[in-house]
Amino acid sequence: MNSPPAFSLQDVHFTYRRGIRPALERIALEVPRGAFIGIVGANGAGKSTLSFTFNRIVPGFFRGDFRGTVKVLGADISSAKVADMAATVGMVFQDFEAQIFSTSVHHEVAFVMENLGIPRQRMLPNIAHWLQEMALGGLTDRDPATLSGGQKQRLALASVLAAEPPVLVLDEPTTDLDPVASQELIRCLENLTQTGRTVVLVTHDLETLAKADTVLMMSQGSIIGKGPPGEMLMQVEMLQSHSVRPPQLAQVFASLGIEEYPPDPHTAAKRLADLGFSTQSRQPLPVSPPTGTPILVVEELRFSYRPGDELFQGLNLSIGEGECMALLGPNGSGKTTLLNLISGIRKPHGGSIRLGGQALPQLSPAERAKQVGIVFQNPDHQIFQSNCLEEVSFGLHHIGVPSGKIRARAMAALEVVNLADKAGIDPFTMTKGERKKLALASVLACEPRFVLLDEPTTGLDAREQDALMNLVSHLVAQGHTVVFITHSISLAARYASRVVVMSEGRVILDGHPIEVLSDETSLARVGLIPPPAVQLGRLLGVAVRTPEELLASITRGS
Repeated sequence: MNSPPAFSLQDVHFTYRRGIRPALERIALEVPRGAFIGIVGANGAGKSTLSFTFNRIVPGFFRGDFRGTVKVLGADISSAKVADMAATVGMVFQDFEAQIFSTSVHHEVAFVMENLGIPRQRMLPNIAHWLQEMALGGLTDRDPATLSGGQKQRLALASVLAAEPPVLVLDEPTTDLDPVASQELIRCLENLTQTGRTVVLVTHDLETLAKADTVLMMSQGSIIGKGPPGEMLMQVEMLQSHSVRPPQLAQVFASLGIEEYPPDPHTAAKRLADLGFSTQSRQPLPVSPPTGTPILVVEELRFSYRPGDELFQGLNLSIGEGECMALLGPNGSGKTTLLNLISGIRKPHGGSIRLGGQALPQLSPAERAKQVGIVFQNPDHQIFQSNCLEEVSFGLHHIGVPSGKIRARAMAALEVVNLADKAGIDPFTMTKGERKKLALASVLACEPRFVLLDEPTTGLDAREQDALMNLVSHLVAQGHTVVFITHSISLAARYASRVVVMSEGRVILDGHPIEVLSDETSLARVGLIPPPAVQLGRLLGVAVRTPEELLASITRGS
């Protein structure tokens, strides 16, 4: 007798309370046990809402008009409570910080199992195993609040995986992971499906779905496409039209008229050679451009979160005026801490930070805000006013801008980020992409010379990412200096004029994006991997940063 599927949804519709249009429409879906399913689509397509139906968060927690039938492991869950589903469906939210609240890493992983009544003799080895799997084995006593964003994301994953639910639903679980950690997580999920567990992965990163069983494409609350990765990931035009960024190798092959998905750069290079494609010429690596006049100088910087465990032990870094610098590195390497020290959120324990010749710690908060602006990784940590205009105006009130000029200046900043028409709107009714732009507008209104962005594109779809980074390029063109942290190395390759790679509180690589990304050996030592198009270009003998640059260099013999 065949086992019932992991999920079965029949004619599911859902509209959030006070929602203008349905979040889900005509959903019919069956997911077999042991399957690895990917769900993709633009922000607002219904991906997270669909995943919430699997454990009754919709409509049990998020209320609204719900119709249809959802079965999990053969059981109709229409009368189940959210808590009833916890042992069956484990979920990591897109906002993973919202599900972390214990006082130590060890206690956080134990919490779910304690609530499910798992015996202690089974809990302890599970905790040890999954902390090790998530590279958190040496941090068991740490307060989660002191972890990096990527470490927090891995902690949320460990707490769910340790409870061993038969079904895992992961909403954007790799956004804050470095590339090697992301690959390791996907391998872990593949192994879990071999034991009969079912994995549902909601993502904007289609590179993670190459080995999924099925990819679902959603738009406006409906499933508009479904098929194996080799088929779905090659539908480049459809993906792009729905604000989904196709895998780089798929983009290259589709543009060349090759209707197959290459699993890796080496396979792609061989296939291109077999089909008679070649590159026009071997391009030398670029010479690192000289930095502009130093606007910020960090000298012998020292900092630690705990006595005897220094993160920075004499860090030195100079940033030129007008640069757009990408800061890369594995989780916990000190990237966010450095931005927090520059912005004054944290204070160094030694060394100096000088901006335009001025020692930053000597500036008052108001003076510093005029010089340095920071946009947090999670914009919700810095948004607290009741509408967008008041949010952008808040900083202006506190840096001494005359009251008669505040409204015009705030509106000008909203205009720059294309939010002027939402001046009177509550920020928390907007999308995450819009809230990120609002946080940026609040910074820009203060007219700082130096702008710091921590993971500016996390959680954004392709269209939102491009819009935000084009705005960053516009700021640089106007004379601002920008430093942005990202785990998207393809983003750094496309937009940065300079790339700095950190590891364990030290700068290990620094230069032009092509120069840095060509050093695959040094990158691999710290868990970083060049984008597929960069790797393929190297194999073909050309130095490129983007799929477009690679395509421009490829020719086909007669």
